[in-house]
Amino acid sequence: AVVSTQSTGGCLDDLMGTINDPFGIAVSQVQDWKSERFPINSTQLLIHLWKQEENRLGVLSDKEGAIMNLSRPLESQRSKFEKEKWRNERDPKLLEEREEEESEDEDESSNSLYSKVQMAPLNNNSSNPVLTDAITKIDLRDKIYSVFLKVGFQNHNNLTILEQVTLMLIEQYLNLRVGEKWQDVTEELYTENVQPTPSDLELINTALAKSTASAQNLHNRQREVIQGNIQVQLQSERAMYDQIKIHNQLKREVNSPRLSEVSLNLRGDDDKPSTNTTKFNVPPLYRV
Repeated sequence: AVVSTQSTGGCLDDLMGTINDPFGIAVSQVQDWKSERFPINSTQLLIHLWKQEENRLGVLSDKEGAIMNLSRPLESQRSKFEKEKWRNERDPKLLEEREEEESEDEDESSNSLYSKVQMAPLNNNSSNPVLTDAITKIDLRDKIYSVFLKVGFQNHNNLTILEQVTLMLIEQYLNLRVGEKWQDVTEELYTENVQPTPSDLELINTALAKSTASAQNLHNRQREVIQGNIQVQLQSERAMYDQIKIHNQLKREVNSPRLSEVSLNLRGDDDKPSTNTTKFNVPPLYRV
């Protein structure tokens, strides 16, 4: 399923390119697309795929969809594990032990990626695990962001709060990704004990500060949308509570003993015979 989703996302992005779609026909079709089976449009589908990809990669976010890790809001748990593994591999002591082990097994070529690809079966009944693993490492968020660049980030209606917050994240994807790459460069320089020049250090610090500011700004705007929705829900609950109070008050007034006594008195006055003895003068013409 992951491989199929990756391939579909890549094909969709390629079809919407300027070379394959010079007149924007594919872009307009994607913008106007609506599912015949589910009440969703293309924007909601892309956002759903984004959240699905985040869950697969293990990206942290709160229950409303807002980013949690301001330093690395896009980082996946898998990427974090691979970076820690790379740092451990660069450790001098571990590096010496590994070189000794590799010297003993240098004649064995079956461990190379090329040999694994050649030896693994590739037919309709079985898949190539090396190729599958390579495809699953592809981040589908790159393709989703590229599609949104073509269809635009504005004028998307009927989105839930979670979808609105996620769309805000997608719009800032490139800036956040660049910021994380600068952090990777900084960490690699530190691991390799490389001291950057003053001009390079100033450039790195400026890029890191810009990345942190972008992440903080995104987080603040996401929280504003979430808090605004909470206030709307509270107002709706208060209005419903006020209606319930008015209904209960009217119900108590109808069932109150005083109102019942008044109703009975009015009903009793209607049952009494009339005591009106007013006499009317009959005209002479109609007298007998």
